[in-house]
Amino acid sequence: IEILKLYLLEKIDSNLEIQILFNNFENNELVFYINGLKENETAITKIPLHIYNSVKEDLDSKLKNPDIEELLSLPYRSVNTISTEVN
Repeated sequence: IEILKLYLLEKIDSNLEIQILFNNFENNELVFYINGLKENETAITKIPLHIYNSVKEDLDSKLKNPDIEELLSLPYRSVNTISTEVN
């Protein structure tokens, strides 16, 4: 989930204070809420299950990326926390 949030965050203007939250799973899609794109609005984006499964299947190679490895290392830290620290 955090890798998907990271990919979503990469597509957004880095000057914005964004919060990406996994909301639920419905109709074979993962539903994320994105706060901070527009004032007082929440964007909704849906990621098809096959993309999640693709990321999951390729996790070993993705973990070789130092940024992703750091993100997923213990203790758990959400992409949201890291994004806030960098801004």
